[in-house]
Amino acid sequence: MNKLNTALLIDDDPINNFLSYAVLVRAKIVKDIQIEGNGENALIFLQKYYADNRSLPELIFLDLDMPIMNGLEFLKSFNKEFHLLKEKTTIIILTNFGNEREKVEAAKFGVSNFVLKPLTGEVLNNLLANVIKKSTANNC
Repeated sequence: MNKLNTALLIDDDPINNFLSYAVLVRAKIVKDIQIEGNGENALIFLQKYYADNRSLPELIFLDLDMPIMNGLEFLKSFNKEFHLLKEKTTIIILTNFGNEREKVEAAKFGVSNFVLKPLTGEVLNNLLANVIKKSTANNC
């Protein structure tokens, strides 16, 4: 199985970020894991990252309920700014609650999955086949 180059965790909860980071490290599927505490900081990170001639992260775990810029606002901005590149990135909503309206709204922006927190090894394993296939197919 090929490793992903980069994963981005976007969540204002440091405990959830720690747990998600640990699950990704333990799975040994990502070379680099970045963490941002809100959508605005994540967009700034992505702009700088892309400006340094790097491809966007292949995998983004995104919380919806965050201060400054929430997950849906991030998705709108991400899709507007990176609309030609977004198909190389898999975005998975990682949230505390399943709100049907938010699921519908997030799906409009190409979100792959909607998963309840915390990220576990079992949940990650269920997501991996599709994520790895998508990222390696788009990088060919």
